Amino acid sequence: MSRAVMSLILMTILGIILLSNKLPVATVSMAGALVCGMLGFIKYPEVFSGLAGTAAVLLMSMMVIGGSLFHTGLAEKMSNAFLKVTGTTERGMIIAIMSLAALLSAICNNVGVVTTLYPIVMDMCKRTRTSPSRLLMPLGYGAAVGGIITLVGTSTSVITSTALETTHGIAFGFLDVGYIGIPMSILSVIYMATLGRKILPNYEYNFDEIAEVDRTQISSKKMLLSAVILICILAVMIVKPKGIPLYVIAASGAIILILAGCITEKQAIQSISWPTIAICGGMMAVSTSIMKTGGGKIIADSIVQILGNNANPYIVVFVFFTVVVIMTQFLSNISTAALMAPLAMFIADGLHLNPFAFAMMVAVGVNAALITPVGTQSLTVIWEPGHYKFTDFVKVGMPILLINYFCVMVLLPLLWPF
Repeated sequence: MSRAVMSLILMTILGIILLSNKLPVATVSMAGALVCGMLGFIKYPEVFSGLAGTAAVLLMSMMVIGGSLFHTGLAEKMSNAFLKVTGTTERGMIIAIMSLAALLSAICNNVGVVTTLYPIVMDMCKRTRTSPSRLLMPLGYGAAVGGIITLVGTSTSVITSTALETTHGIAFGFLDVGYIGIPMSILSVIYMATLGRKILPNYEYNFDEIAEVDRTQISSKKMLLSAVILICILAVMIVKPKGIPLYVIAASGAIILILAGCITEKQAIQSISWPTIAICGGMMAVSTSIMKTGGGKIIADSIVQILGNNANPYIVVFVFFTVVVIMTQFLSNISTAALMAPLAMFIADGLHLNPFAFAMMVAVGVNAALITPVGTQSLTVIWEPGHYKFTDFVKVGMPILLINYFCVMVLLPLLWPF
């Protein structure tokens, strides 16, 4: 049996274990990474590289930045402002939280959006005695769908656009993806405020777990300073200076906040969700293993074989989109985009179909990791603090995934005919 097949079998086994909810998620993720190293899928130094890689640094830094909002009392001020607009009704809070997360994710990293808004949402939960399991999912899904509103909302859109430009000399405009992303985001918010609200889990929550602000440490000076630093960090992330990656910007902001006294070193460490870091690190190793062993290529080759006898463009798009969606639930969306975008160009050219439409289909597909909490980090971040089960994401996320299918199969051919 080839290593490629073995890596796909391992991914299937991990998926089954995670669905069973029998073992701690972080433990399963790290065990999967260890097995990948022991079977030789990746080198041993790569097994734990995700724990200290750029993604982990970005996550931890943004958690510290979010923690500073809480400890300076700024989160409390912002939650009060939210509640004045939305009222204390659950539906109002869901609409406000999800809409804001989607809008911010259009120009900011979705992990940064979730970790920045997290303390504000938790404070809203405490004030209204609403279980965090009711509001954290709208936050995570809002950030997930909002990334497809603009070209810079997610790096996968840039990767796909680059593949299109390399092969055909054309590229996405800044708002091209928004023709799909904006309707998709609006429909997702409507769903979450109506049907989604009925199926959101409502787990009992000990509100004592949500720490109280130490009011003796609050000062208007620190609050203002924290707000200014946060605005500067977000502004730099939006501008994205050449040569300065997001994780460097976030880490710099976190250090500045500590040095400015907006959050202590001890508080910064406590604000980091270590199980979340372990989950991300472990699953990144598994994803890397599948790509390096050729497991991803097996999937891609299978698509070509399936589509070989049927050139109907709608069937081609449906099958290809489905495979991309399945892959991105468990693999890194960046890895999936890097593999599937060039293949989409190859298939489009071979069947004399519109390459722009196929590139757009891939961009939407790799961003549709909506039914597992391991495919997109905006959902991974809320997994542990929301006390969610793996299956919760399947139940709540499946209708949003169907909205993605609707937008691709109906809007895509209208906007860019096959």
